[in-house]
Amino acid sequence: MKAERVPIQFSTFIPQLKRSRQLMQIEDNRDVTINQAKLAQSIKKRTKDTFSLTKNKVNDVSIQFKVEKRKIGEWYSSYDPYTVFSTKREAVVYDRKLKNTNREELRARVPTLYTYTHTKPTNKLSFALQGPHTAAHKIILKALVEAKTVVEVFKIFDEQVLTPDDVEEVIFTDEVPVSGTYSREMQERLERYVEDYEDYYDELLPMFKATNPDLIKIKHLTNILLNMDPYAVYAWKTTAKASHASLSGKGESLSTPTWDDLFDVPPSRSFRSSDNFTSFVDARRSLFDVYF
Repeated sequence: MKAERVPIQFSTFIPQLKRSRQLMQIEDNRDVTINQAKLAQSIKKRTKDTFSLTKNKVNDVSIQFKVEKRKIGEWYSSYDPYTVFSTKREAVVYDRKLKNTNREELRARVPTLYTYTHTKPTNKLSFALQGPHTAAHKIILKALVEAKTVVEVFKIFDEQVLTPDDVEEVIFTDEVPVSGTYSREMQERLERYVEDYEDYYDELLPMFKATNPDLIKIKHLTNILLNMDPYAVYAWKTTAKASHASLSGKGESLSTPTWDDLFDVPPSRSFRSSDNFTSFVDARRSLFDVYF
C-alpha cells in the first residue's frame, strides 16, 4: 500500500478532503464557520469518548513557563504556542487572557513515533524524547503559526495527515521487519501508538465542523498528528537510542533556512517502503514551499 498524500483540488474557500476516506467540505462564509450539514454526513459515528490532550499520554509536569521567547521578536503564551507576538508585553496580555479561560498549557514539541517506541507502554510519554526528525519540526510549527483560520489549518490537515487506517497499514504491513513480526516489546509499544493516533484523529475531525471551533486546540491536535506520522522520524524500529549526530539540530536556528537545511536524509535501511517515504517528503516539501 502506498500511503499517498494527494494534494486537494482547492477551489475558492471550498477545499475537499480526499485522503481521509471521508468526504468533507469547508466553506468560508467570512466568519470561518464550517458547513455542518455536508461535513456531518461524512464523519463516522464513534463510540469512544474524547479525552484530555495529556491524559495518560504526555507527562506535562515540566511545563512551568507562562510566556516564552522562541527567538528575537517572537514571544508566545504557554497556553498557545501557535500565536506569536513581537513584544513580551503583548504575549503577557494574551497569556493572562487565556489563563482566565482555564485552558491547558501546551507545548509545540510533542511526542513522535520514536517517543512511543522508546517508552514503556505503561509509562507516560516525554516531550524530550522525540528522536531524529526527517523533516524538521520547524516546518510544521511555522505552518501552524501562519495559519490564521480553521480553513487554513484544515488545508494543512487535508494534504498532510494520514488516516488511522493508513497509519496502521504502514506500521503493521509496509514497515514490518523482514522477519514479518516485531518483537513482543515493540509490538506493545506500536499498538499503543496506533491506538493513540486514532484517538487524536477522531477527536480532531469533528472539530472542523463546530459552530464555534477552538482554533488553538485544532492547531495542537493537527501538530500532534503531523509529528506522529510514521515517516516524520527515523530510528523508531529499535529501542536503542539514536546517535548524537542524528539527534542534532537541523537548521532550525537559521533565520532563512533552505529545504536542505531542514531535511535529514535517513539511513538507507530506515524505511522499507520507498514510495511511502517519497510521498511523505513530497508533502513536507510542499509545506515548506508554501510557508518558507
